[in-house]
Amino acid sequence: FVIGLRYRLRIKGLEHIDSSKGVLLLGNHISFMDWAILQMAYPNEIRFVMDKEIYNKWYFMPFLKFFGVIPISSRGSKNALQSVSEALDRGECVALFPEGHISRTGHLDEFQRGFEVVLQKCNKSVSVVPFYIRGLWEDNFSYASQKLRKKRTKDISVHFGKAISKDIDRFELKKIVTRLSIDSWQDYAKRLQI
Repeated sequence: FVIGLRYRLRIKGLEHIDSSKGVLLLGNHISFMDWAILQMAYPNEIRFVMDKEIYNKWYFMPFLKFFGVIPISSRGSKNALQSVSEALDRGECVALFPEGHISRTGHLDEFQRGFEVVLQKCNKSVSVVPFYIRGLWEDNFSYASQKLRKKRTKDISVHFGKAISKDIDRFELKKIVTRLSIDSWQDYAKRLQI
């Protein structure tokens, strides 16, 4: 409710998600609010993967444990990736940001291969769904400069793409998320013309 006061959320492509099996959501990481917006857009519980240094802060840990966040470290991610695979095999929904960090420029950065390892470890069928979050770059929770930040309610959207092959690599995934970004911005431009 509180987040809804600040943001006007539009959702597209929710029908592409087959929640009868494990779901791996893969998309851009534009702000510290991505997790909340993604959870608002998707009606089922999502488990998020988060940097271990943030997860281990005493004031965040109880809250993050309660919501089943999976901590990951760039120095040793093997156990975390195994935990993600096991969650997917149990039929849970997990969101992973393949860039591995919040964007510093507002653009998509290089995708890491962690999600490829996760999918190789899965023993059951998994629905792999790309997404793109638009509109949070100008927010106070991003790395945008003060000049770019807006004070009023934000028009944001989450675009879910069609489910993709479990064998996709990071380069092809980035192309798909880039195409979703173009669709998202075109939809926004059309609304501005009305």
